[in-house]
Amino acid sequence: MRSEAGSVAPLGIGMASILLAAVFTLTSANSLYLLRAHLTAVAEFAALSEVRYATSAADFLSSTQNTDRLFVEEDSSADSKTAEVTICTFWTSPVPMLSEAGALKICGHGAAREG
Repeated sequence: MRSEAGSVAPLGIGMASILLAAVFTLTSANSLYLLRAHLTAVAEFAALSEVRYATSAADFLSSTQNTDRLFVEEDSSADSKTAEVTICTFWTSPVPMLSEAGALKICGHGAAREG
């Protein structure tokens, strides 16, 4: 009879590679989700600051810590009581990939109205 020792090794290697790919995908997706949530929060605070203290979103970003790579995409105000702000940055995957697709532009939108 033929020995079947080691026949589980290809299955184990295949399962490990699928698990590793899933971990890389989930890590990238989580990073992207958290960045978008952070951008939305910053945009909402910038809109609130613009309505309450009459400062622009760019001034708000310059006065806030850890926002060096963020930039204001849109800063509009229909009247003196309403403000809409869109703040963006470029996201790169935290996981090194074989083919780098480049940086993705991710934006967060915030709006505020005084009253």
